[in-house]
Amino acid sequence: KKLTDDDIWVTELEPKVKFDLNFVYRNKKNEIPRIERFLEKFDEFLAEKDYLTRLGK
Repeated sequence: KKLTDDDIWVTELEPKVKFDLNFVYRNKKNEIPRIERFLEKFDEFLAEKDYLTRLGK
């Protein structure tokens, strides 16, 4: 099934909720080139626009 705008909604919470996104991985796993590249690109993705802003679209 393809996700459509009808399948997504945003709920405002009071008080506002803030969270940090973290990855947990084995020691030195981030040194594997494909994992390292993924983590770098994901950081770039979040630097453009944070997760909560993307949800509010």
